[in-house]
Amino acid sequence: MSVMVLDTGLFPDRETVDAALQQLGNTHTVTRHDVSKMTPDDAAWDELVNAILKADRIITL
Repeated sequence: MSVMVLDTGLFPDRETVDAALQQLGNTHTVTRHDVSKMTPDDAAWDELVNAILKADRIITL
């Protein structure tokens, strides 16, 4: 399973989810994308949208 983590910096209880993602990474593909500093006109959004479409699960932190 392909899991994408969007790191937004919005949620305070990220330690619990991070611990679960570390265990999940042992058996599945987990990729992280830091979107907390991206601007609306950032060219990286195009790549991110393509990655989102390919992911089986998306987790927002």
